[in-house]
Amino acid sequence: MINYKDIKLNFLDNKIVIEENIDLYVMIDWETPIMKKHADIVCQNGGDILEIGFGMGIFSNFVNSYNNINTHTIVEIHPQIIEKVKEWMKDKNNVILIEGDWYEMQDEIKKRKYDGIFIDTFLDKNEKKIKYLLPHIIKDGTIFSYFSPRMGGQMGYNNLEKYDYVKIRPYNKKNFYKNDKALIPWIKF
Repeated sequence: MINYKDIKLNFLDNKIVIEENIDLYVMIDWETPIMKKHADIVCQNGGDILEIGFGMGIFSNFVNSYNNINTHTIVEIHPQIIEKVKEWMKDKNNVILIEGDWYEMQDEIKKRKYDGIFIDTFLDKNEKKIKYLLPHIIKDGTIFSYFSPRMGGQMGYNNLEKYDYVKIRPYNKKNFYKNDKALIPWIKF
């Protein structure tokens, strides 16, 4: 398995791509309505938000637009993206950056409890294990959501999971979406 943090990335106007394979992207701007919907759901409670995987900062920009956010903790593993996060957060007093693999940084993440949690990672062999961390970092009523194409559907919470949909521009590459709707899964604990 490729170690994501060691891959060289290219930052283009509308996407982040793998340097050796311009067709393999980390994030692309057509995801904007998806990230907006995730942010609307995850930030319903306001308070303290945990975001795992910064990407292009699309979700982060939406989180930052809400007035009821106390803290916004971002966990990022990729060194090039960490530099982008540091630049992005310069004028934001409520942003906390945890540098490293979320799976290895669980002790740091567990120092807080969160009102909203969102995960969107890339080439993460541990992403489905997030469900084992959640009981340690949630409050009563915490809302958790994840970017579903890479999570492969349900997290295993059975009847707790709810689904919203958001209209998007159809995107067929890599079999992400073949119609004009994206699934937005979420859970309220």
